[in-house]
Amino acid sequence: MVNFFAKIFIKDYKNTNNPNIQLKYITLSGIIGLALNLILFIIKLTAGLIIGSVSIFSDAFNNLSDTLTSLLAIFGSTFSRRPADKEHPFGHGRYEYIASFLVSMVIMYVGYSLFKNAYEEIRNPSKAEFGLLSISILVFSILLKLEMYKYNHDLYKRFDSVLNDGVAKDSLNDVVATSAILLCGFLNQFIDFNLDALAGLVISVLVFKTGLDFAKDTISILTGEEVSDDIKGKITDIVLNSTYIKNYHDLNVHDYGRGKILASIHAETPYDLSILTIHDEIDRVEKEVMKKLHIELVIHMDPTYSYYDEEKTKYKTELLKINSINDLKQISWPAEILKRGGLVVIPTETVYGLAALYNNENAIRKIFEVKNRPLDNPLIVHIADFSDIYDLAEDIPEKFEQIAKEFWPGPLTAVLKRKSTVPDIVTAGGDTVAIRMPDNEITRKIISLSGPLAAPSANLSGRPSPTNPKDVLMDLDGRVEMIVDGGISRVGIESTVVDFTGEFPTILRPGFYTEDDFLKYYEKVLLDLSLKDKNQVPKSPGQKYKHYAPKAEMYIYDYNLENRIDKMKKDLESYKNQGKKVGILTFNEYLREFDTPYVKSLGSIKDTEENSRKLFSSLRDFDRYNVDIILAEGIKEENLGFSIMNRMKKSAAGKIIK
Repeated sequence: MVNFFAKIFIKDYKNTNNPNIQLKYITLSGIIGLALNLILFIIKLTAGLIIGSVSIFSDAFNNLSDTLTSLLAIFGSTFSRRPADKEHPFGHGRYEYIASFLVSMVIMYVGYSLFKNAYEEIRNPSKAEFGLLSISILVFSILLKLEMYKYNHDLYKRFDSVLNDGVAKDSLNDVVATSAILLCGFLNQFIDFNLDALAGLVISVLVFKTGLDFAKDTISILTGEEVSDDIKGKITDIVLNSTYIKNYHDLNVHDYGRGKILASIHAETPYDLSILTIHDEIDRVEKEVMKKLHIELVIHMDPTYSYYDEEKTKYKTELLKINSINDLKQISWPAEILKRGGLVVIPTETVYGLAALYNNENAIRKIFEVKNRPLDNPLIVHIADFSDIYDLAEDIPEKFEQIAKEFWPGPLTAVLKRKSTVPDIVTAGGDTVAIRMPDNEITRKIISLSGPLAAPSANLSGRPSPTNPKDVLMDLDGRVEMIVDGGISRVGIESTVVDFTGEFPTILRPGFYTEDDFLKYYEKVLLDLSLKDKNQVPKSPGQKYKHYAPKAEMYIYDYNLENRIDKMKKDLESYKNQGKKVGILTFNEYLREFDTPYVKSLGSIKDTEENSRKLFSSLRDFDRYNVDIILAEGIKEENLGFSIMNRMKKSAAGKIIK
């Protein structure tokens, strides 16, 4: 019955996971109960007066009192929907429990009144005359009360509504009471004893006990009781399914009524991952608990274990954490691997690089094989000191030497005329070589011990570049001998590649440094045509082929798109209705706009350096979540934002919603 009327009167009636929709169902059940009990009161009062039955007459007023329980249900559910305010920061959900307690009081009062009337009838008995009319009325009443019990019990089971539980129990009492009245009325026609009054007495005791038990249950909730093992289990299942949470303790749940259940838990997290990585994962878990359980969970971080000490036992590749630049014993280890022709993953401020000695052609060939990288895609050579450049390049412009003093070490790659000492496999047969000096002291120390290193990003070709060791392991575990752990990359996207062989510098690949950074040395700075025209073939590493792509299909919502957040929310719901698992990539300012646990933040919309740092790691996290679709908010294409959007467009294979 409630479901029928819900389709008519409740908007979004199918969204029964929403606490507000649940309360609307409860309100509707109260309104239906109010109408039905008034009908039963009028019918039974008429019948009781006609045939002179004290039990039917009492049952009529029992139904009248049931209208009060229906009013309380309406009152409780309506007030429970009121939003939180200054005086009630946790909302008004406990009105439902208060209303339930009042319902129990009404039930007990009815039981007392019925007992009193039945006792008087036993002392002063009267003969009730049962006929077809009275029997029909009582049977109709039983059927109607069974229906009321059914829909109230159903709402109790669906929404754990103590209010509907009380009304259901009261309806079942009425079924028992009316059935007893019907039976006693029939037997009274054959025996000379007032069974009608006796039935009323027994019924009154049952009604009173039901009210008393219900009052005790409601008081238990209001005074605070232990949360069910089922709820605890659901919370901990989601928490322990996290990538970085190993264990937990001190789970506390506080029930402030429907739609406002607060919980806190202490989660054991690694102490050797960045606070940003752990924060993002905890934020995702909290959102998933809210989405699935409608519980506001706060997770307290307890950094109790080493992530890498535990993780490295799962992998074939050696993971090396170098604690100090002065630890020559540790630093010489990767250098020796490189000198004997092995591959080592090195940390830089941009992304992690897959390194081999630049002049060892067999080792360089391994890089292409491991990455599945086309041989016509040149590599960048990394040096430890500016003097190394003279072994690799010639005809070095004087202005570049000035530029190098300002921008090296750092995220700048210079394209210069190559020397013949640089193998063709490094330059893809071209007459130029790309060189950079990374801003990572440990990596430069390794280079100083081994010699210059050719190093593209340490990922499988086409995948998002790795900015932490965990992301490297996703692609290259067992394919390389060692990964040097340098934590999280500071910049997060690859270096700016600039061709200095012409009259004016040409930016081949945008990065951390932009046109404005070079204008103090040149009167103009050029952009490679491929950055403006997608039909032009790029000249820079990482630009020629599909690149930076997550496993899921990705769409970018242009920064200038009107109402882009509303559009993203609409498309999110559309994909979810198709059964898709959807990831959202957005800014801090809009995180709470999206109803999905798979939301990753690019940082503040005002902080492009943070956006740069988080981009690739976020795309990698979406791979871990196994999402089907990624909806990403675009960035304003100016300065560093231009470089970030260059990577995002390639990640999405140019799928931009404008």
